[in-house]
Amino acid sequence: MKSEKRILKRYERENGRYIIRISTNTFRDLFNKYDRASSFHKRDLNRDLAEYLFESASDLYRRDYFVCLNLHAEKKSAELEEKVNKGIDSYFEYEGNKIDKKRKQVLMKIVLHVILAIVSFFISYILNNIIIEDSFLYVLFVQSFVIAAWVLMWPVFSDFIYELFEIRRTLKIYRKIIDAELKFKYILK
Repeated sequence: MKSEKRILKRYERENGRYIIRISTNTFRDLFNKYDRASSFHKRDLNRDLAEYLFESASDLYRRDYFVCLNLHAEKKSAELEEKVNKGIDSYFEYEGNKIDKKRKQVLMKIVLHVILAIVSFFISYILNNIIIEDSFLYVLFVQSFVIAAWVLMWPVFSDFIYELFEIRRTLKIYRKIIDAELKFKYILK
């Protein structure tokens, strides 16, 4: 609990909401420099900015927050503000789609492991009825298939408990970033 309080002290508050502050000179600095030919809503975010937003949103996981973008060398432009807002949203929607694709792969892996484990248990059951219990073949085949079935089940539990939980949490954080209010503040030098 103390570490959570220390983390929350990093963030300012306004009207009961935490503030994720971002400072930059231009709108263009928010996006990947190798993707300048694309419009803002199709560009990738600057990797450092994307990580900062994700980590900050993770810190504020169950709290209400907004993002405040401090621009130092820009003239106010409602059009650019809208494009930047859409660009940030579309970036995290894209990242969410990639994570959702990974979730589907993990689910397919779980299903495959369950099927293979059931087949291994079934083979061990059949061999148990065919092979004499005290023989070398019994130990080699029947016991091996039982062990194989349990080995196949371990990733099912670990993927379900750890990986799917983390994927679900990441998707929630992306959704909160997309839903967060984005305020623009122009600072004259």
